[in-house]
Amino acid sequence: MNDAPAAVARTTDCDNDRATWKIIGRVESDDVPAEEACAAYPQTTMTFERKGRGEDFILCLTEIQR
Repeated sequence: MNDAPAAVARTTDCDNDRATWKIIGRVESDDVPAEEACAAYPQTTMTFERKGRGEDFILCLTEIQR
């Protein structure tokens, strides 16, 4: 994912120079706190939640080190 605001964030290959976050896990849920949902991914440094439009999920992210 790039580091753009959530409204325009896009997925891309992790080796793309514009990529700043790597998706390390996806949890299908709408009623679990993000920190709890990503507990299985201890390297998580940020979360992204998507709710509505029939898709409720949490992405567990880690920053790409360059």
